[in-house]
Amino acid sequence: MYKSLSHMTILLIVAIFFILLFYTKLIQEYDLKIYDLTSFIFSVYNGDDDSNQTSNVVIVNIDNKSISQIKQWPWSRVIYAQLIANINEMTPATIGFNMSFCYKDKASPIVIKKFYQKYFDLNTTINNIPTELQNNDRFLAQKLANSKSVLSVNLSNSNKKTAAHCADLSYDILDMNGIRHISTATYLKCNTQEFHQNNPNFGFTNIHVDRDGRVRKIPLLKSYRDNIIPSFGLATLLSLNIHDYDAQNRVLSFFDSSILLESRDRLLLPYSRSSAHTFSAIDVLKREVPSETFHGKIVIVGSTINSEDRYYKIFNGKRVYSSEIHASYIESLLNHTFLIQNGIYKGLNIFAAFFLSLLLYFLFNKRWYMAMSIVTFSVMVFSIFWLIIKFKEGIYISIGYLWVPLLSVYGILLIATFFSKNRKEKEALKEDLVRSLHSTATSMALVANTHDQETGEHLIRTKKYVKLLAMQLYRKGFYPKLITLHQIELISEAAPLHDIGKVGISDSILKKPGKLTVEEFEIMKKHSQLGADIITQSLEYYDHNPLLEIAYNIALYHHERWDGTGYPTGLKEEEIPIEAQLMSIADVYDALISKRRYKEAFTYDKAESIIISERGKAFNPILVDIFIEQKERFKSISLEWHEEEKKN
Repeated sequence: MYKSLSHMTILLIVAIFFILLFYTKLIQEYDLKIYDLTSFIFSVYNGDDDSNQTSNVVIVNIDNKSISQIKQWPWSRVIYAQLIANINEMTPATIGFNMSFCYKDKASPIVIKKFYQKYFDLNTTINNIPTELQNNDRFLAQKLANSKSVLSVNLSNSNKKTAAHCADLSYDILDMNGIRHISTATYLKCNTQEFHQNNPNFGFTNIHVDRDGRVRKIPLLKSYRDNIIPSFGLATLLSLNIHDYDAQNRVLSFFDSSILLESRDRLLLPYSRSSAHTFSAIDVLKREVPSETFHGKIVIVGSTINSEDRYYKIFNGKRVYSSEIHASYIESLLNHTFLIQNGIYKGLNIFAAFFLSLLLYFLFNKRWYMAMSIVTFSVMVFSIFWLIIKFKEGIYISIGYLWVPLLSVYGILLIATFFSKNRKEKEALKEDLVRSLHSTATSMALVANTHDQETGEHLIRTKKYVKLLAMQLYRKGFYPKLITLHQIELISEAAPLHDIGKVGISDSILKKPGKLTVEEFEIMKKHSQLGADIITQSLEYYDHNPLLEIAYNIALYHHERWDGTGYPTGLKEEEIPIEAQLMSIADVYDALISKRRYKEAFTYDKAESIIISERGKAFNPILVDIFIEQKERFKSISLEWHEEEKKN
């Protein structure tokens, strides 16, 4: 009976571990690293050399050479207009302008005239300039419209107000309204009004960058105010009018290449790509470029001088600038060389890893250690062949969702096997593993199922605040017996458990949108003791566990006040454990600057003034003084991890 219960507990723990692992960013990042490695191996094995590949795209780059010879930056719009005219002479298929013009050209004669009239009350006359050159913006806009060039816009979730003429933009080349599973934007930054008046071709130039700073995903569509806007690369291809569109099934085709627009799948940049030939803009302006190199090509005009064309890393770590990324997008869509990351493989792999882990645990219990290794090795070999076959078919099967959990479990069991020298030691080790896993899973399950709505980013922020304060105490030599580097790490790791007791508070109180009554607040105050009780239960499995002992102090005492008016025990001053003092100031600060059901977020200035006003009342004066010194770093941590909440 006891053995059956132990095995059921292990099964439950493993299931919880795999569910939590599936939704962590850690496994996503490892999976992307495996994609990078696979792409690199394929590129080396196939001997791909970008310079030997024929590309449908040509890049015109406004580089340092161009700037040094023109001796002006930013350029007047008439120079861009001449650049477009020279490109058009070489009969390209289309032109994509990977630059935006959000402000009027100050070198435009009409702008200069208005300047002198406004500030000096002078009615100036600029002679011998043709009418079409009086307004540089309109002149360039007309050149771009005549050449059917594709304009750039930028979509984001900024709180800025979109200009009226930008908000009215609608992409009408393709009727894509109603397409689902695409990200939305709240802010659209476009060109000045002249550029969009007679030019229906435009696309967003935003490049999706993964958390590790690398570009892998090919964006297709974004939504703004119920309008679907294509990416710059897709818009450039659509301007060629070589597509077929099945509106009913949401399938877009370019020759033999078909793309499902309404899909949860990710399109990934291919490992094999043709490199677009790049020409300096000054060479095009001087007509020093052979016309045949542009004939029938898709031309992207960009600049490595401004921030819009900054550098990015791709799968092999190579740095490329944004025009090269857009060129790769276009080639991938045109030739169907992209890879598809189908979300179903993630679930399939984690499911397979779960059952294989149970099999490994069964073999471990039977002490069939060689069989454990054979099973793991066989699965790895089979999955590698499966990965290769599907990769050649243009599908990435997210194999990291199989390898990471499976190898983690195998590694744990392998270490357990190595240290088990005899049967008695093996049995003792198994019991310790069960106890450790049981204790950890109990705490994790309680936290994971808590009905309080505080985010994971709240835990990360408070953890970082606590560590920042503790490190300053250490550097200044305060509490040398209590604050050591080892102790700081323990306090930092224990900090996320500070409100674990809220699992015992009813939803009607935790989720109440308004102020608590006196009776409700008395119930809420019990969460400190409840948290201590939960950790006490976990401590029963250990003779001594410094991490959980610190977590106990944090959970129980982080609402105590320096003047002794806190709860639950009314400790004051140095009676309060230092880890609880650190947690108190971190928790209060984050609560002030965060939005809750019952209040809006306070400004940083207001939050800081409240913390400072409680010096010697709620908080240790030493910690408040350190907070004052480090308040900008507190703010930086808050901004960084509140931004993560927005992304997620």
